Amino acid sequence: IIPCSVYTGDCQHLCSPRDETDVLCSCFEGFSLNKDLVSCDRINPCLTDNGGCHHICMFENNHAICRCEKGHTLKEDGKQCEKIDPCSEKNGGCSQKCVSVDGEVICLCHSGYRLTHDGKNCERIDPCEIENGGCEHVCLAIDGEASCSCYPGYRLKINTKMCEDVDECEIENGGCDQMCHNTKGSYFCSCLSAYRLLEDQRKCDIREDESDLGPERGDFPEIEYVAYREKQRKKQGTLSDTPSHLSSTGCKPGSFGPDCVFNCQQCKNGGYCSPDKFSCICQLGFTGILCNIPCPQGHYGAECQSRCHCRKEELCDPVRGHCFCPYGQDKKGRCKTGCPQGKFGEGCEKRCPKSCPTRHCHGVHGFCICPPGRRGTKCNKQCKGHTYGSNCQMKCRCLWNNTEKCDSLTGQCHCRKGFTGRYCEISCDGDLADCMLQDGVPVVVCEEGFYGRNCDRPCECVNAISCDIVSGECQCFPGWTGRRCDKECERGFYGEKCEQKCTSCIHCSRVNGECICPPGFHGSQCRESTFCM
Repeated sequence: IIPCSVYTGDCQHLCSPRDETDVLCSCFEGFSLNKDLVSCDRINPCLTDNGGCHHICMFENNHAICRCEKGHTLKEDGKQCEKIDPCSEKNGGCSQKCVSVDGEVICLCHSGYRLTHDGKNCERIDPCEIENGGCEHVCLAIDGEASCSCYPGYRLKINTKMCEDVDECEIENGGCDQMCHNTKGSYFCSCLSAYRLLEDQRKCDIREDESDLGPERGDFPEIEYVAYREKQRKKQGTLSDTPSHLSSTGCKPGSFGPDCVFNCQQCKNGGYCSPDKFSCICQLGFTGILCNIPCPQGHYGAECQSRCHCRKEELCDPVRGHCFCPYGQDKKGRCKTGCPQGKFGEGCEKRCPKSCPTRHCHGVHGFCICPPGRRGTKCNKQCKGHTYGSNCQMKCRCLWNNTEKCDSLTGQCHCRKGFTGRYCEISCDGDLADCMLQDGVPVVVCEEGFYGRNCDRPCECVNAISCDIVSGECQCFPGWTGRRCDKECERGFYGEKCEQKCTSCIHCSRVNGECICPPGFHGSQCRESTFCM
């Protein structure tokens, strides 16, 4: 009996007699004989030349099935893959810029913006979040850049982000009728003791209850007697001594001083004549031959002989020596801090006007502190002329012949064509559309797709984000490499410059390294099956 005639010699597929007692089993085409030399298994075509597939070969139902990586679709031949442009529909889901790399959507943002955690939407960059943008006082984020400004009463130091105090009293006495006192970040007006400060906190008017303290006020003669009294004080240690040759001897009643040039009607600030000494007797808080000198800070009382005992942040009342905070300084903070938002005045006890849109006003005078670029009692007017900043108090420093305009918010100079630099002070070579500073040298800003000194060299980049305006070097999209960004990452690598390795799966996206799972599997490592057991 031939062995193959009995149940095919136990062979699964084909049986060939070797001799009268033995057989040789073989398999149909597309199958291979197993180690038991009897059974057959389908050969996995994916193990040979990837089954002829362009991307992924899957062995399903005893056949090779070709699949494409994400962002690609299978051609009619069932083997080759071609890219899909996901940006063509609804901008790929991106809120601003959409770029397709290997069929993968990459969302990008305009200058001054950054991607949010969802990778789709963009948010404006706030450089002030990090160390206040380097600003000492106020930081404003404008077009993605930090712009510094100062609190009212301060100004920016030149070429720095630091602030310095403005001495308002240097300009027209701060608008004060009589005395102006500069403080850190502010100032305030005060009046002589015979006067009172009006509601505008600037003008003075004589006190009604003190108007009869002395004769009618007169003019102060321009003589050097006060200087002489000062020399005598240094010699004799007091202002009350009068040299014998300057006494009233020889003067008519009501006259005194050298050559009898003074009279009782010239006593100032409520001072009056002594009938026996024929000289001015000063009210508390004043000194001098005619009581025309207010007590210097730190002194008070009769002839300013008493010394104040106030902290250095406090002011001293020249009459009684009481200590108080300057206008615009918070007494709760012991005069070391300005008024909190919404308050102003002595002790910060007054409320800012409701018309102020920011509820922030000047600590002394109470006028609205407007946002940069705005001015007016309601902050509803734009800066005019060459001014910028809060309340339009800052002057632009641009070279106006070379400048298109000055930004009313930041003071930044927008240069005319052919000029660059912080103040548009640098002239670019040639008739250029635009230029910028790079390492201190003016260079041309080329149109997209060109580079070089004259913008006449086309960029050779293929799959790139940008081309360097000077060298032409390509900045490749993730998933691409090479001088022209024309080489895809090798299998098993992904990301920028293809420097990162796929670590958790065989097939990963060349763009972001995410696993590309075969049908029936999912998860970060493609180990979770979707088949029912």
